[in-house]
Amino acid sequence: MMAYRYVPGTSTVVPQRVPIPEPKEGEVLLRVQAAGLCHSDLHVLHGVYRGTPMGDLSVRFAEFVTAPAENVVLVPEGVSPAQASACTDALLTPYHGIREIANVKSHENVVVIGLGGVGMNALKIAKLFGNEVFASDVKRIAAPGGRVLLLGLGAAKLEWNVAANLEREVALLMSFWGTKKALSEVLELVKEGKLKPEVEERKMSELPESVTAMDEGRVKGRLAFVP
Repeated sequence: MMAYRYVPGTSTVVPQRVPIPEPKEGEVLLRVQAAGLCHSDLHVLHGVYRGTPMGDLSVRFAEFVTAPAENVVLVPEGVSPAQASACTDALLTPYHGIREIANVKSHENVVVIGLGGVGMNALKIAKLFGNEVFASDVKRIAAPGGRVLLLGLGAAKLEWNVAANLEREVALLMSFWGTKKALSEVLELVKEGKLKPEVEERKMSELPESVTAMDEGRVKGRLAFVP
């Protein structure tokens, strides 16, 4: 099968012919119908997370992948493969953070800082559940007793002013990806038309040039690649 992998010394992913993976005990073999490209993939490509489980770009940019059977979620009828690929990351990440980690209540105000793909979806999700939402590309100080929720892989390190936030009892929360339960809920919201992922479908063969375009800031919205 054809897979796209990171090769040291290259500036994008490289197509390679590799064997179809064989599922181990407890795993299933899946045919990929669409795979989403995330800006955090660029951090992997540039070596920010090399040597970690996030350091392999080939795990989904291929014709077939293996996955633990217990992690598989059924995609409802009416949700396209491209939409589903966006649900697993661009929508799941902010949904899990807002609903399950920060446990945001409908009467609370939400400030979204950074209006990229994840930020725009966070804004939509907060509004969907009745929050008053403010969006900004400028850093703000949380209200006393508030919560700061970090989403995405924007940087490997964070500077946190303990003195400024300790007395005001501001909580720092971190959220990574999401849960199976949250993904099922996100897919249902998309099926019902309550959330609409903005995703552009491209051929998998366009992945290398698309990675370069994203790195140069020439990509808007979410990209889904079809083998």
